[in-house]
Amino acid sequence: MSSDPLALADDCALRASGLGKCFRLWDDPKDRLKHPIRGMLARWGVLSPKTYYHEFWALQDVDFELPRGASLGILGRNGSGKSTLLQVLCGILEPTAGTYMTNGRISALLELGMGFNPEFTGRENVFMNTGILGLTRKETEERLDDILAFADIGDFVDQPVKTYSSGMYVRLAFAVAINVDPEILIVDEALAVGDVLFQSKCYRKFRSIREAGKTVVLVTHSTDLVLKHCDHAMVFEGGRIAYLGGAKEGVDAYLNLLYGANEGRKAPAASQAMVAAEQMETVRDERDGPSYIALTPDEAVQRLVDDTSKDDRFATRLSYNPHEFRYGDYRARLIDYLVVSDGKADVVACDHDKQVDVYVRAYFAADVQEPVFGFTLQSVDGIDLGGDNTHYADVHVPPQSAGDVLVVRFSFTPRLTAGDYMLALGIAEMDDKRGAMAIDRRYAVASLNLHNPAVLVGMVDLGLRIDVIA
Repeated sequence: MSSDPLALADDCALRASGLGKCFRLWDDPKDRLKHPIRGMLARWGVLSPKTYYHEFWALQDVDFELPRGASLGILGRNGSGKSTLLQVLCGILEPTAGTYMTNGRISALLELGMGFNPEFTGRENVFMNTGILGLTRKETEERLDDILAFADIGDFVDQPVKTYSSGMYVRLAFAVAINVDPEILIVDEALAVGDVLFQSKCYRKFRSIREAGKTVVLVTHSTDLVLKHCDHAMVFEGGRIAYLGGAKEGVDAYLNLLYGANEGRKAPAASQAMVAAEQMETVRDERDGPSYIALTPDEAVQRLVDDTSKDDRFATRLSYNPHEFRYGDYRARLIDYLVVSDGKADVVACDHDKQVDVYVRAYFAADVQEPVFGFTLQSVDGIDLGGDNTHYADVHVPPQSAGDVLVVRFSFTPRLTAGDYMLALGIAEMDDKRGAMAIDRRYAVASLNLHNPAVLVGMVDLGLRIDVIA
């Protein structure tokens, strides 16, 4: 292991090679004592050797390199190894195998409660932690006002930390972490306990740290945070890196781990083959499916409802995105859709103040007792802007049998700034134990260009009025 900055090029912040961490798991606490005694007796030839523990590899064969100034979002299910990796990189845990190198001072906000002495006051903990991070007392005194202003916990700074709420603790801990001028800032999910105003302040600070050329590593379960604040993503599964690359592709890989076909019941072989073929094909010629362009909206909707084909028609629609991200167990499939607005069918663009109707047609290859249809409007970089599903909206969808076809309509008015947006569609089944189980989810499956003559700040058109009163 090395943390020598000379071991890395100036443009590299972190590097791991063959990194692994193994823990000994004991079936009985008394076995911790039996094991060394048995080992000693075995060396003397009194008893045969015996192992009282079994090994658990929390990290295995972890290799990556993160450039200076990058922002990395680490995603993964609980127990996948994310927090263990951070503790190794911060020097809290010694790796069992492999090496890692860091370039510059690391400041970390890890598990709630880690690093603070509960008997000390907040002020005393500030000096203790900045000292651990390499600051002199004088340097800490020079930054103390900034730390306390960011934490904004008032007189509680002179009370023992054990009297703090979780939100107060994380405020002070984060204020310390960002005010020691770290070259690398590591945050492990702790901000989830902060209130929304404090979280907003923290994420603004993330942006300023990145703009200063520093490196940010963020562990979270929120895909939106990764899309908003990270340019790289790492997905962990079973202690190994399942994906390392761009943020958007990393979010897709994480969602596939959570909801993909491996997690659900498998579709019949014929259905799986059909889905695989559909995912490989490019946009088909319009003659492969019925055209809606020359029809009125009513005629187009009626044709959609009356269509008896079980083929996937998505690629015949003008707004279809062949680079969609799709996952599910495919016991049912979304096989056609239609976008209608302002008296036109199969539209690719519309006005921001006109109602948009999105019709979705699904074919059920198996029985589904509690089907849920969902719709989301997304930005082009995958951030969810709004949406709903039949479960949240308390819209009853009757049980469906194998061979059934169902059409559902989503209606909305896209009061957003002008630009390109993406549609995400899905069908799931409610499960009492596991929640909504993905059957067929199609992210960024279609594009929609919005016209809005107003010049606005942000993405949402609030219909804001400004009046000068006096």
